[in-house]
Amino acid sequence: MKVNWIKKMIVPVMAMLLVYYAGVGWGNQDNINQVNTINGLTETVGNMENPEEFHVVYGLHESTNYLVRSMAEINPNIRWVDSVFEAMTNDRTRLSGSVTSLVPEDAYIINYYLDEGALTLNLSREFLDYDPAYERQLLSSLVWSYTESEEVERVFFQIEGEPVNNLNSPFNVGNGLTRAMGINLEFETQSANSQQVLLYFLAGSSQNPYLVPVTRVVDASIDPVAYAVNALISGPQGAGYVSVLSHGTQLLEEPFLTEDGVLTLNFDQGLFFDQGRTQVSSVAIMQLVMTLTEQAGIDSVSVLVQDSSRVFDDNTRPIAVPATRTFVDPFVQAQ
Repeated sequence: MKVNWIKKMIVPVMAMLLVYYAGVGWGNQDNINQVNTINGLTETVGNMENPEEFHVVYGLHESTNYLVRSMAEINPNIRWVDSVFEAMTNDRTRLSGSVTSLVPEDAYIINYYLDEGALTLNLSREFLDYDPAYERQLLSSLVWSYTESEEVERVFFQIEGEPVNNLNSPFNVGNGLTRAMGINLEFETQSANSQQVLLYFLAGSSQNPYLVPVTRVVDASIDPVAYAVNALISGPQGAGYVSVLSHGTQLLEEPFLTEDGVLTLNFDQGLFFDQGRTQVSSVAIMQLVMTLTEQAGIDSVSVLVQDSSRVFDDNTRPIAVPATRTFVDPFVQAQ
């Protein structure tokens, strides 16, 4: 889901909150950095220097075998489509040392076409030199990397100028692939009447954490927003990645979505991570925002704790101010 800043709401709300909190102070800072992110270690995760200088690229995390969200520095000398593919092939040093690409290193783009959201990649025959057992992950990594751009909704494939319906397996690519193909698939139901819910977890270490997008297939009758929140609280089903939301956290009421796409969540005190119960983990907020803004109609997320807007994260940001995907991304990236 492509998300932009909702400036009309954020700017005045932020201004009002800053004026208010200037009088009451920013709260007790002694408990900053107490969030247990991964492996029981404590670490504050900051923003990247300039996200406009990087592509989002989905690569395979070597220690978990999951596709993770990585950042690759843009090559300003070539077009962005070529730059993304280059980072996944013959210039993999632009990826994190813990992230690798499944695309054959000697594959290259002969040319490409981008028209009304449809990106057609005309690839060299070397592209087919991959293990068919990893085809779904390889295709997910490409499709999810390219659909990070607002210009791309669907990806088609050609091999040396010839459109293809299949590559190295019966999996059909002839109609083009979208993010609906999923990534790191988990099946909670085998029912034909199902839906996909995307969840963001963390892998790696507190010094070098990675966002792991997980597509979970659930029954179509389930409310996807409530399910996503509770799934982050419950934690992952698989091994190798975690959630930083406490298992004891509870929603006090149903999430409320405005016509402007602002989703408000009202939690109990289980959302606090410090002993003084004064702060919320910015990484937990990042998980909530990245997860929920994947759903249709949700552009930003506002968080309350027991009906109160007087709550900050460990970066002293008032969490009641609606946070968009643009704001929290990238908080935690493979780099």
